[in-house]
Amino acid sequence: MKRLLICLLLFIASFHVFSQQNISVQITSPSNNALTDSIFFISASVNSTYEIANVTAAISGLTDTLLYNQNDAYFEGYLNVASLPLGDTLETIVTAKDVFNNSVSDTVSIIHVISPTISILSPVAGSNTNDPIHIKAVSTGYGQRKIYVSFSNFEDSFINSIDTIVNLAHAGGYLDFTVKDQWGQTADASSYLFYDGNPLLKEVYNGNGIIYDFNYNKVLIQDGEIVDINTLQSTTIRGSGGGDEGNSFLTPYGAVFGNGTGTYGGIAYDWNNDSLYRLSSGNASAVVHTAGKYATWLDADIPQDGDPLLTYVYLRNLETRTNTLVGLSGGNDDVDTEPIGINSYDADNAVDSTGKVVYVSGGNIVGITHDGVNNYNPSDSFYFQPITDGYNIAFCKRSPNGPAGTLDFNLYLYNNLTSSLKMIGTIYEVPYEGIGFINHPEPGPNYQLNNKYVAYTKVGTTGQWEVWLMDSTGNSKQLTFYSTNSTLDVLAPNGDLVYDYNNERYLVTNGSTQPKDIGAVSGTLYYRDSSWYVAEGRYVYKLLVNAFITVKDGDWNNPATWKDNIVPSATDDVIVENNVTISSNETCNSLKVVSPGSVTVLTGFNLTVLH
Repeated sequence: MKRLLICLLLFIASFHVFSQQNISVQITSPSNNALTDSIFFISASVNSTYEIANVTAAISGLTDTLLYNQNDAYFEGYLNVASLPLGDTLETIVTAKDVFNNSVSDTVSIIHVISPTISILSPVAGSNTNDPIHIKAVSTGYGQRKIYVSFSNFEDSFINSIDTIVNLAHAGGYLDFTVKDQWGQTADASSYLFYDGNPLLKEVYNGNGIIYDFNYNKVLIQDGEIVDINTLQSTTIRGSGGGDEGNSFLTPYGAVFGNGTGTYGGIAYDWNNDSLYRLSSGNASAVVHTAGKYATWLDADIPQDGDPLLTYVYLRNLETRTNTLVGLSGGNDDVDTEPIGINSYDADNAVDSTGKVVYVSGGNIVGITHDGVNNYNPSDSFYFQPITDGYNIAFCKRSPNGPAGTLDFNLYLYNNLTSSLKMIGTIYEVPYEGIGFINHPEPGPNYQLNNKYVAYTKVGTTGQWEVWLMDSTGNSKQLTFYSTNSTLDVLAPNGDLVYDYNNERYLVTNGSTQPKDIGAVSGTLYYRDSSWYVAEGRYVYKLLVNAFITVKDGDWNNPATWKDNIVPSATDDVIVENNVTISSNETCNSLKVVSPGSVTVLTGFNLTVLH
């Protein structure tokens, strides 16, 4: 009996010792008086001599069990306080208990507020600051919130929401919004705007997204939407999220585009008659080229070291939705690749509307028809970036034979009809200081082909680029004579050419050498259905290159009212920038009135606008 009593006393004494051992808890997140949303993260550091039975977090009657995270050695969890009042200061209690029922707590205070948000309802990204801008935005959050708006030299602030119309500075940039609540929490948003006050622009489409391409009376929108600009009927490209800017093109059947989501480059797609076709594996560049019912795209093998062994050039017939392997290319050879920065993921290639493909293989140009018949393969090397219009193939060759310390890039032209090759001239000249990436000529700004016409830049006496045009018979003429660079914009199939100089666009019609200033370089220029258009932001404008423009107040029939002292006829486009009076029946093709201009039609007379 004595032994039993001694054992019992020893057990009670040892339990009392165990129950008095150390245990501590410290809340590591959130900090005291932190602002928390309706669901917030909580963590605590717990130290104990004995095993922890549980750790709980409690706030105003709501509890949750925290779990041990072995990676950071904290007890962690989330508390949902959405049911508790906003704006209140709440006490959060974390309690740790060991297996012997020893417990300890730590507390912090939190302020329950939701983070503010800001949503821009207007302006839509890509709006033109030439027009009054409707600024409309709403914010969410708790309590009073202040919204700050800024753009160029414009700044203003509003409470909780904005709905106003303002005339912003004639400039491009981001309209920035910041919402701030009484606790200092903020959220930001912005909308990109541009400025183009060119009076020659006549709006023909106004949409809700940035335009990537314009063709076939349709626009391709940034997020993968195709809209008919006449009927406004739209189609959404499903399953891809759309392509990248500059690599997304409308076709007669939908759109061909590439995006940079591939492992080694990107993925090419064909949206064709409301179905999406993935063309490439993602192992090569996503760059696509289109012409009529044909498109080219690339694919590649990826060896173990991660570099492509071969790049495959494919031709797709968009009408039949069939693919043809037209060639294998390692890109340019090593000597040619390094100095001009072209790698073998992106084999240079081009296609024309008949399905003829040209591409680079080991520095050689290979021409091949849609049925696989090779029709051109020069024996020389170091050629790159070919283009074709079906009549000619133009491409560059790098030559180290320029002035000391420079590389020359010469333009070559191969005529498919006569099977003749000739060098056009040096179109680009750059300093060369050893192997490494250097600038090089590009199709577009430095050379273009269209319907047997050839436009190109040529190096002038002081190294500047001058614009030249070769007509369909092979005769060349110089169009610019500036002391600084001029570059190509768009060559039309009728031989009309728009070039860029000093941030202005100039039109030279076929057979003329006199340039006409048609406005600042802004947006993307297109030649469609015998007219010039500009796609800019979310707009498509018709460029009224032959419009009659007023120069002073006066009567419509007075030649002095008009530039060049010529009264417009019934088939002409008219732009009124002054106060014009109609004192007889008049007709014009289209009419655009630019503020502060006006048109006053006197009683008894009519002005008929055809379009």
